[in-house]
Amino acid sequence: MNRLTRLSAVAAAVFSLAVVAPAAYAQAGDYKVGLVDMAKVFEEYVKFKNFREGLQKELQGREGELRQLAEQIQAAQKDLQTADKSAPNYGALENRLITLNADAKTKQATIQREFLRKESQMYKEIYLEVQAMIGQAAQFYKYNMVIRFRRDGVNEEADPQRIMQGMNQLVLYHDEADDLTDRVIKVLNQRYTAQAAAGGGNRN
Repeated sequence: MNRLTRLSAVAAAVFSLAVVAPAAYAQAGDYKVGLVDMAKVFEEYVKFKNFREGLQKELQGREGELRQLAEQIQAAQKDLQTADKSAPNYGALENRLITLNADAKTKQATIQREFLRKESQMYKEIYLEVQAMIGQAAQFYKYNMVIRFRRDGVNEEADPQRIMQGMNQLVLYHDEADDLTDRVIKVLNQRYTAQAAAGGGNRN
């Protein structure tokens, strides 16, 4: 038996031992790793949906302010185009248009900045809440570690970029019993529904 054959035999023996007696290895290590699909949690957490919809409505309301300014700018442009350049008020019309354009740019930048700040705060708040819930679930189910993973594999994908992302994920195999995603979503939604019913589910 050559060296390569001996190595193959040893590898096969080790693999067969691991397959035949996985429970023995689990007991010896006594270490459990859980998995959570964070994208799925955010997608199905009702509180996150409500927060996002509320933020979107707020943004639409602020965009109404920009539309009003745009209408004023159009009116100012029309007044300037029809005005006589030699008229005494022509300079005032020019200044008004310049001021309105500056106000519109400032307001647009302010709205974008406020929206990004509120959006980042929303993600942070939900993430910390989900993280805390995952920690509670890990303690309850006796998991030593919980790893973020993507539940949907490459079988469901057609986009080349997403296929490559799926192929690069850390978890290549898992026992479905170690997927805590649905349990985390269920408890999060139960708690949020109870808080909302008690009047504490609104975002300040």
